[in-house]
Amino acid sequence: MTTVVKLDFNDWNPRKALFDMLGALRAQDIAELNAVRGSAINAFKLERELVQADAQLWLAYPTGSSTPAAAFGFHRMTPTCAGVFAFGTDDWPLVVKGMTRRILRDIMPMAPEWGFHRAECRALASRHDVRRWLEGLGWRAEAVLSEFGIRHEDFILYAWTAPHEAHPDNQGEHQRACELSACDA
Repeated sequence: MTTVVKLDFNDWNPRKALFDMLGALRAQDIAELNAVRGSAINAFKLERELVQADAQLWLAYPTGSSTPAAAFGFHRMTPTCAGVFAFGTDDWPLVVKGMTRRILRDIMPMAPEWGFHRAECRALASRHDVRRWLEGLGWRAEAVLSEFGIRHEDFILYAWTAPHEAHPDNQGEHQRACELSACDA
């Protein structure tokens, strides 16, 4: 069982839990964050960036744990496009199914009400786990961002667009959510 809690940056206890989690991130998440930041992860600096971006953030806790295994959320990139992120600890497999259900059931359906018709995220091209999870959520790989990383690492730009009739190429057929494959990530 997974407990997913929306983070209130004004409440110290969940912020402390986020700091604790950031100190125990998976190696692949550390590599990805370092590739766009150019230095070792500083939990306080990352938290400040999330606050400054007015990010909406959720923490996913395994049953009985006081430390989250994953964090995910979004920030407004443009009036209609969200920047999305997720990272976690080695306990990610314990929460990914519950986290995926919450995203599919409660968060993605709210995107149009929040004013978003598009969401994007970037992941190291070598992150096949990210590709499986995002495609399971109905996202698609849109572009290779050659040498996007600080040390010339390639990234993949993934996107989700809300189904609508305004754009002839966007009839929602690429937005099929496959919860089981998403949970296997």
